[in-house]
Amino acid sequence: FDDLAGMTLDLSDKNIVPDENGKVEIDVNDAVPQGNMARNMIKGNLSFVIEGFNFKKMNGVSSINRPIQNIYVMNNEIYVTQTYTINDNREQQGNVKISRCVIDTKDNKTAKRVDDMNIEGVGHGQNLIPYQYNNKQYFIVCANAVNNNPTNEKSWEANKIGRIVYDAGTTKTSKNINMLEDTEYSNKTREPFNNIRRCAVYVSPDNKKILMFKQNTQRAVQYSFYDFDVVKQVLDSNSAKDMSFKYSDKLQAACYDYEINSNDLPVSQLQGIAIDNSLNIYIVCDGNGTYNTRADLCVIFKKSKRTIYYNVYWDISEEIEIEGIQVCNNKIYIGVSPKNEKSRNKAYIYSVDNGLIYE
Repeated sequence: FDDLAGMTLDLSDKNIVPDENGKVEIDVNDAVPQGNMARNMIKGNLSFVIEGFNFKKMNGVSSINRPIQNIYVMNNEIYVTQTYTINDNREQQGNVKISRCVIDTKDNKTAKRVDDMNIEGVGHGQNLIPYQYNNKQYFIVCANAVNNNPTNEKSWEANKIGRIVYDAGTTKTSKNINMLEDTEYSNKTREPFNNIRRCAVYVSPDNKKILMFKQNTQRAVQYSFYDFDVVKQVLDSNSAKDMSFKYSDKLQAACYDYEINSNDLPVSQLQGIAIDNSLNIYIVCDGNGTYNTRADLCVIFKKSKRTIYYNVYWDISEEIEIEGIQVCNNKIYIGVSPKNEKSRNKAYIYSVDNGLIYE
């Protein structure tokens, strides 16, 4: 252990189980410089309070308050997704409400819902990426609802992504969405990643790269990356071949050689996923155990291939759910929804300084 002088063993993500003799094995590769462990605790600050969510006056839909599923802060607006069920008819599951909320310029902290639109039969609302193409504003969203989770027959998620125009007051179905087909082939070699349970995407802050995340029913995951300029062109195409990950030579050529495959997520669940300009991957989920007022954040660093875990805490006393993450150039936004149903007409967005995240 002479080489470990001045080092601390980072066991924050390890399941320490002694053997029959009370001994544990420790990998010295987990050693980090002393003092680095302190940065695994990060203070988050309240950035926005979002008000006015409701499901009233929707035919066949209960008016109970629901948690948010994702967030995106854009200029003076915040877009938020929530899911809903029509008369508990499982064929109508996977419905998503997208709400547009305007930030009050008086305090730059309060945002109020001003309008919304619905997309039905699309999934869990985990995808919400705005972008512009040919001077027109679009959103990438979940596009096709499936239930491939063998442990939960009510779990409807998305196995495809697509493009919509935000159109307040309207309801659209998956048939109205320009979607990319054959998600299982979304990698450089076009080898099928079968039995997809869900997929998610995220665009880097510089709008140059897009992450394609997939998880199958065996919990295995694959992270692929594409040139976003090409993906935008393909989403605007009328060619079925262009819009297929299986058959599109354009998409294959736009796929980066860099790819990650793993048997499982690095955390117990995925409540939000994002990338930065360097293709580092950010995954956020609920804090475990007594940390049900906190968030767990892990970052998979491309250069070092290390995964570093952070516990994000803030000044909040009620139990919460973590829903959504947005990586900007100087900060990270994390969506927070109260667990108490009566409080879910509101949601919160906390922020973390990007400078606290480093290898």
